[in-house]
Amino acid sequence: MEIPATALTALRKETIHLYDKSMEAIVHAMNLHRSEIFSEIAISDVIKHSATPIKIDIDKLYQQEIKMLYGEILQYASLTQNYMNQDGNNTIYELKLTARNIIEMVKDVRELQKNLNFYSKSNNSFIIEQYNQLRAEVVGVLRMIQELRENEFDEEEVLTRIEVEKVNAKEREIAQNYEVDALIRAQKIDSNSASSLINDITFAQSISKKLLTCAATLWVRDEEIKDLGDEYGYQ
Repeated sequence: MEIPATALTALRKETIHLYDKSMEAIVHAMNLHRSEIFSEIAISDVIKHSATPIKIDIDKLYQQEIKMLYGEILQYASLTQNYMNQDGNNTIYELKLTARNIIEMVKDVRELQKNLNFYSKSNNSFIIEQYNQLRAEVVGVLRMIQELRENEFDEEEVLTRIEVEKVNAKEREIAQNYEVDALIRAQKIDSNSASSLINDITFAQSISKKLLTCAATLWVRDEEIKDLGDEYGYQ
């Protein structure tokens, strides 16, 4: 069995691999392109350029790749726990929780994908705009996380930015629910569409929150994590 530091680093790397593989599902299920998300293109333009549904079988990707990776992470975590001190076991717990959150995000986006594709064909510009807001929400969070991932910030700054973004995301969710209520009262959208949209606002908020929670575990650059990263060579 590897020494604890190397084992923890390997486990973290595999959790990042799971995150990256799941991003393929999340991004494509929302009819988005990674090349545009992680670019200087304005979010509004990213959304405008991404109206056509992207064919991706979330269930197949989950069963054939994502679920297998998740199982390997859980197995490796269980094998290494007996070799860890309390701090090491705490880190393993955080990584297992992060992996579970990643799996739950894929399940959330699977539900969201159905209505995104259905309403993308709607003649109702108001419902299309609301679903575009959901996609823009996730793009904004993904961009922020990518910035944290690609640059070294101290632990306090990263955690502060993540917590602020969680609050902002919640406020945007509340504001969008008010918008939906106003559209219902103005008879711009019908009750069936509104019901689907309200559920999907919740799914999008859940995805955003879990993304930010994962980032807090995977890319907080405190001294202990820096040491592990330097030893293993990941960024």
